[in-house]
Amino acid sequence: INTPSNGFIQRDFTTGGGTDSLGTSATWSGIDGVRTITWDLTQFTSADGKSLADFITANNATEAHFWIVTQGAGDTNGHVGPMRFYFDNFQVTGPSGPKVIGDFELLDVSPFLTTPFVPDTDAIGFNPESGLLHRVSGASTYRNGLNSHLRVGYRDDHFMETIDVNSPFLTQVGIFNANFEGEPGFGPYGLDAPFPGWLFPATRRTDEQEDPSFGANGPDEYHSLRDLTWSTSDHVFYGADASGIYRLTADGISTFVGNAAGINDPKGITFHTFEGQRSLLVSERDGPNLWQVDPTTGQTINHIEMTDPNGFPLAGVLSLAEDPASQMLLAIVKPNGFSGDPFARELYQIDPITGTSISLGAFGVHMADLAFIVGPPAATDAQFVYQNAPQRLTFTFDQNVGDSISAGDLTIVKLGPGGGPVVFAAPVYDFTTNTVTVGFNGILPDGNYRATFSASGVTNTLNMPLAANQVLDFFVLNGDLNRDRQVSISDFIDLAANFGKTTTLWSDGDLNYDGQVTISDFIDLAANFGKILPPDLGAPAPAAAAAATTTLTSENAQTLETNVDRLDIKKDKSNSLFARSATHRQSHHRRHAHKSALHWRSAY
Repeated sequence: INTPSNGFIQRDFTTGGGTDSLGTSATWSGIDGVRTITWDLTQFTSADGKSLADFITANNATEAHFWIVTQGAGDTNGHVGPMRFYFDNFQVTGPSGPKVIGDFELLDVSPFLTTPFVPDTDAIGFNPESGLLHRVSGASTYRNGLNSHLRVGYRDDHFMETIDVNSPFLTQVGIFNANFEGEPGFGPYGLDAPFPGWLFPATRRTDEQEDPSFGANGPDEYHSLRDLTWSTSDHVFYGADASGIYRLTADGISTFVGNAAGINDPKGITFHTFEGQRSLLVSERDGPNLWQVDPTTGQTINHIEMTDPNGFPLAGVLSLAEDPASQMLLAIVKPNGFSGDPFARELYQIDPITGTSISLGAFGVHMADLAFIVGPPAATDAQFVYQNAPQRLTFTFDQNVGDSISAGDLTIVKLGPGGGPVVFAAPVYDFTTNTVTVGFNGILPDGNYRATFSASGVTNTLNMPLAANQVLDFFVLNGDLNRDRQVSISDFIDLAANFGKTTTLWSDGDLNYDGQVTISDFIDLAANFGKILPPDLGAPAPAAAAAATTTLTSENAQTLETNVDRLDIKKDKSNSLFARSATHRQSHHRRHAHKSALHWRSAY
């Protein structure tokens, strides 16, 4: 705890009354595993008898921090850092009870828009083919009398709308509505739209139709969809319902798929790629099982048990979604010990192979569903890498496009007289950074070059193609160490300064990539001394091709801003949509502590 005049008042783990479930006093000590660490903050005041709040006030403190120091080289165990830890499920307990902080802080959520009220369950899903967010709400009849509270459940209330989050007015349009009139004093429900043709009865139930036969369901009538996911192959939504799995077209036609026998109350649903296969996954409302389901029949294939960071089975998973950028499986989870509290909802990352999970933080609102809204993928950076062998190109994308990348999507040509197609190795994709690398066989001849990724061939996991051709213009001039397009005395001086050195770069003078600057490199530079390579004047100017291509040059290699707005959109039970900007890479770095000290600012 800081003070204006005396620096920080500190207590270490032992004198601070700390406990460690693995018994190593919060040090690694060569023992790997999940542990629970508890620290008694009142130990700060043990000599003064004050409450923690009074102690902070008395010392004129303005901030409190946890310093969690990871071990590095030279520790007493002989282990070498930096080391990596995951810190999850922070809680501060005071007189008013525990405050769930999650990973360092509550997730930053704020209202995005308000949707029209419809009683009962809500779900959202993104349609990548239209760029619209779809919302379904309501439920089938589950009461046959008019005297129930607000009459909710007497009539079918199925509703579907689209939301254009890219329009300035966030336009909402009704697709179908079984009960727009609503109930006396509580209508209308949703937006005016046609009555869905797959419901029974085929018209809105009247006040006189109290017989249970009017509460029967049609063969393709779902009770209430809890989650939606888009199928890029079938061009429809798949939805999870208590009775099984349904298909729902973008224009609102429902078809029953199957009852998914064995699943305890299906809740979350998403398509997700793991182990090289695109699979339909379904979670349970009140259970830890993650099921793989056949989308053609709705029948279960296999399942695993999902566990929390402490190794205990999850209480329930309310929503599933695949992050288009990282391809990680995310979920809205009811945390153990708080499953009955509708405001105790956390965002988890689930490993679909092992079932283990990481908490990314708490929402603090009654969150029910999760979806990602994305635009077409784009390259954020492209470079000609020449400092070490092999010479190669790298393209970094703002979303995962790795499953679509092939050699046929890329063309590389040498421009100008004597130019033509360039032979290159098969592209290699790094799914952790969304970067594709293309190598060459040997050193490229001097000249201007253009590499182009075709927009039509490169797609994200939602089958959305690149917004434009991604073009990289680059050049090769052997001996031009400072990359000013000429081989001059300046380059000779640089090579001479590094002559005889080993473990060098191309810009140091290692022109043949043998790891040292020798007479051979001097001869190569001398052969090109005085040579100038102007830009190729026959290549189309970037401005003229701007409508069809995005041109990136290797001489302007800083990361470009993406033209994709990616939002997490969460649906809560008050019919509000919440949003926060999201890139997995940001949350990834926020959750990992490296060799340098990590501190956590207390919100207590």
